[in-house]
Amino acid sequence: MTEFIVCGCCTAEGPHRAAPLRRRLDDLGTRHDFVETNTSGSPDANARGRPFQIRAAMDRHPGRTILFIDAGCRIVGTRDDLMRAADIPGDIALHVGTGRCPDGRRGLVPHAETLVLRPTARAYVFVKAWIETWKRSAGTDAEQDLLAAALARVPELCVTFLGAEFCTTEENAHPLPVIVHACARTAGTINRWERPNTARRPSS
Repeated sequence: MTEFIVCGCCTAEGPHRAAPLRRRLDDLGTRHDFVETNTSGSPDANARGRPFQIRAAMDRHPGRTILFIDAGCRIVGTRDDLMRAADIPGDIALHVGTGRCPDGRRGLVPHAETLVLRPTARAYVFVKAWIETWKRSAGTDAEQDLLAAALARVPELCVTFLGAEFCTTEENAHPLPVIVHACARTAGTINRWERPNTARRPSS
């Protein structure tokens, strides 16, 4: 069984955004580590700081699988659902959707809202490449583009595609979601999906 911890970050101005998530994870008996950041500016600028926060989380929790999520998301699945995401083969896992290129063709679009990182050498190399890509960007690149560029820089990186239930929103309307991110359903609608959890709390 994979030993994992749920991590994330929030701005110093909005730690209250993570409070419901912390309570939900406590109810599920799941370890978590959410930190405040000093990043200021637009939400997109904060998102591009994500690889730095992921590397810091990996350094704080060596030997553990990191399930890194947005602090403002809702978890409506069970601990077993989270374990299913964490217990992946390979190095990292993320959800990949599709989008239209400027010429009209469809292409794969990686999403960073839910990321699983195993404690492997290639996972560390990937995060390092992501940080370097972020540093070289002119500040106008979308997060998905920076993530895609980093993925392409790590030969033999083993990537698992997470199901849409781990990175769902109102728009894709997954019938049985596990993690619901920004632009998702209202809390009243989300709560009706919450499934009872029978897992025991981890010992401290």
